[in-house]
Amino acid sequence: MKARSNFRRFSPALVIFMATLAILCGGCAEYSWLNPVLVWSEWPDDERYVVPFHQRLDEIRHVGDSVHRYSPQEQSDYSTQLTAVIRDNKNSIMRAEATRAIGHFPSSLASTGIGLAMADEDATVRIAATDACRWQADDASRQRLTAMLQDESIDVQLASIKQLGDFRHESTIAALGEFLDHTDPAVQVQAVNSLRTASGRDYGTNLSLWKGFVRGENPPIPPKGSFVSRATSFF
Repeated sequence: MKARSNFRRFSPALVIFMATLAILCGGCAEYSWLNPVLVWSEWPDDERYVVPFHQRLDEIRHVGDSVHRYSPQEQSDYSTQLTAVIRDNKNSIMRAEATRAIGHFPSSLASTGIGLAMADEDATVRIAATDACRWQADDASRQRLTAMLQDESIDVQLASIKQLGDFRHESTIAALGEFLDHTDPAVQVQAVNSLRTASGRDYGTNLSLWKGFVRGENPPIPPKGSFVSRATSFF
C-alpha cells in the first residue's frame, strides 16, 4: 500500500487569492494604488485605519466644495493637507482631485499646491491645475494658464486654451491667437471657442477674420450662418 501523501493540492481560486494578497501586501510601486494601506498611509493621522479609495476622493471633493464654511484656521489646515497630497501622494488621481479642491481656496493658501500640480509628471494632474486656475480667476492664474500653453502634452494645452477663455485680457487674446495656425484642428477649434468667450466677438469659424481680430483689426461681424462666418481652414 502506498503511503498517503501529506501534500494537498491548492485549488486555482486559492492560488489566485494568495497571489493577489502578495501583490497587495508588497511594496511594488506599479500596483501600489491597489493597496489602500499604501495609498492612505501618506495622509496625516490615517495610519490607524484604512479608508476606501472612493471615500477619500469624496472627502477631498467635499473639502473643496465646502471651503466657504470653514474658519480661516480650518482653511489653512485643510489647504496644508491638500498641498501635502499634491506633493507626496503616489496616486495621480488623488493628486488631481486635491488640486481641483485647493483651487477653491484663497489664492494665498492655494498658490503652492497649484504650482506643484503644474510641474507634476502626470498630465492628469497638470490638467487639474488648469481647473484650479479657472476657479482662482486672478491675474496670477491667467499667467499660469498662459505658461501651460507650452506644455508638452496636447491635452494640457487644450485644457489651458479652454480655461483661458474665461480671462478677458489683451494678453489672453494674443496668446490664444497663436493657436489659430496649429496643425491640429481640435486645437484650432478650441482656440476659436475661447477667443469667442474672451472677446465677446463672434466670427464663426472663419480663421481669417479671427486672425485679423487678433492682429488688432476690427473686422465686421458677419451674419450668423453666412458663408463668411463659416469659411474655415480647420481641415
